[in-house]
Amino acid sequence: DSLLSQLQGKPIKKKRIINHTTTPKPPAEPVIVEKTEQPTSNTSSGDLDSIKSDWQETLRIISEKLGPSIGGLLSSTQPTQFENGLLTITFDSSGKMRKQMCESNGKVEAIQSLLSERFSMPVKLKLEISTEQQPPQSNKQIREKIAGDPAVKTVLMGLDATITGIEENKS
Repeated sequence: DSLLSQLQGKPIKKKRIINHTTTPKPPAEPVIVEKTEQPTSNTSSGDLDSIKSDWQETLRIISEKLGPSIGGLLSSTQPTQFENGLLTITFDSSGKMRKQMCESNGKVEAIQSLLSERFSMPVKLKLEISTEQQPPQSNKQIREKIAGDPAVKTVLMGLDATITGIEENKS
């Protein structure tokens, strides 16, 4: 520094080092924090009414995370019972095929996993078909219901197809 300042013709300025002595602070009082789990939905309590009231949102999440085909299969279901982690989902009386499709290729396990995460508790599924007979519907009502089904919409769009006829499976 001194050589450099002599070359430049400026006086030498030296910095003083100030030695600060600090008094040690007493250790802070320990802070006790109670951790409370925040549920991912209002259904963590596991009561059926909560699950029913949140069912449409749950179906939306299933469609988003597991695909619209699974969401479409479950679109006409209702949760009907919830005891000891066993959630009973009931299909309408015409839902035999949708129930069978849900039970294939590991779909039930994927749905159980997602519901367990959503409700912050282990959930097992039981799929049933309603025994209540629905009043007969007109062909127009049936066509509108089928055309509005998300799974059907997905297939129609994927195949660039249209519905030309509807037949009831008598088996």
